[in-house]
Amino acid sequence: MTETKPRAHADIIKAWADGATIERAVYGAISGELLKWEEQKHPYWIKDATYRVKPETKPDIIRYVPVSSKVSSEFSYASVNDLYKWLLDLEDTPTSVLKVTFCGNNPSILKSVEEVK
Repeated sequence: MTETKPRAHADIIKAWADGATIERAVYGAISGELLKWEEQKHPYWIKDATYRVKPETKPDIIRYVPVSSKVSSEFSYASVNDLYKWLLDLEDTPTSVLKVTFCGNNPSILKSVEEVK
């Protein structure tokens, strides 16, 4: 008995048929690096192309941080990952003067720090 090999992108095609939004990878012509993901309304399903189901967008993570000399010194020495872990331990109560926003899909990305007045 011969084994039937599934078509390239079979799982993604099935997800598309069920209503999922599909994206195709766009690579740099010279560098070959991934530049972006383009939404595909009507995918061509090119065998050598890279497709994915569009990831769900998660809400940004917001933390309110009290400002003191201790916090200021910790901010100057912390990496984004250390800062994120430190902020997760803080309460969500907005009693602070700094609003720190991290990307919901990638919490290691610091999006903004703003003063709350």
